[in-house]
Amino acid sequence: MPCVSVRNNHARKASVKAANIERKNNRKAAQAAKKQQKVATAEAKLQARSESRVATAQAKALKAQAKSAKQTSKAATKTVRQTAKATKKAAKTRQSLEKRVLKKHQSHRAKTKSAQAKALKAQAKSVKLQTRKATQAAAKTAKTQAKTAAAEERIQAKAALKTAKSTAKLAKTAARAEKISKVKTQIKTSVKSIKLPKLPKPTLPKLKKSPKAATPPVQDASRVAKISGVGVQNSLKINHAAQDYTPAPKPLRRTAFMTKDDLINAESRLGSTIFGPIPAGHRREFFHDQENIWIWFESWHDETGRPHQLTVRYEVRTSGVYKKISAGAYFKLAGDELENFRRATHAYLGLIKKYLYPHVATVK
Repeated sequence: MPCVSVRNNHARKASVKAANIERKNNRKAAQAAKKQQKVATAEAKLQARSESRVATAQAKALKAQAKSAKQTSKAATKTVRQTAKATKKAAKTRQSLEKRVLKKHQSHRAKTKSAQAKALKAQAKSVKLQTRKATQAAAKTAKTQAKTAAAEERIQAKAALKTAKSTAKLAKTAARAEKISKVKTQIKTSVKSIKLPKLPKPTLPKLKKSPKAATPPVQDASRVAKISGVGVQNSLKINHAAQDYTPAPKPLRRTAFMTKDDLINAESRLGSTIFGPIPAGHRREFFHDQENIWIWFESWHDETGRPHQLTVRYEVRTSGVYKKISAGAYFKLAGDELENFRRATHAYLGLIKKYLYPHVATVK
């Protein structure tokens, strides 16, 4: 029995060994088959890749051929277009040249025609101007002659009127001179008949006669002085503020030793009291200078010490009373100003009659 079991073990081992060998052989055959399959697959891939490369190369070659053909066709088309464009441009250039030449010819003809028309127009204009100038010259000559005749007539009329006026003026002047001479004679007779006691010469400040030269105008003439005593408002504008009126100094009395200059200064001093108080630092004069001239004069210093002067000249004419301030022009008094001047002169004559010539009758 033991021999049989040994044999069975050996048979089992041999069968197992044969099975292992067969399994190994099968595995090797499968591996060899796999390798062959891989090789075949690789060969197929290589063949397909080489075929695709050949196809790609052929496609590229075809594409390059098509591109070259396209470029060739483009170049041919471009050449055709350029040729057509050049032909068209040449035709246009030829046409423009022909048009220019034609236009030049036409413009030259038109210029020639316009020059001829202008020449004809200029001739007509010159003829028209000559005619107008001749007409204007004739009208001007006639107008000048008419003006000359009218001027001569006007001059003759003015001369006649002037002669008549001068004759009337001379008659008035003669009558007035005669009246004045009578009054002067009466005044002289009255003055000579006055018997006054001999008194010492008064110590009066001698005032200079009112200057007649041009003086600078007043810079601030804004207030109106008022005549005191007789209630007369003067129209002169002086450079001082309004103040309360204070009575005038004691009136002057004529003495036997007063000369003509003393009398004029005394009259001026009396006349300066008519128009209210004299501010400190001011000098005022108002007097009858000549037979038809009255003078107002005032001088003062401003706050800065700068001197100022105001001279007003009143001239009584046959046509009215005229006023001139400093070096200005004459203008005629009217209204309240004329009435104020009349009252001021009457007040002046009343004062000098009362204090200087009490025995002389006032001439109205």
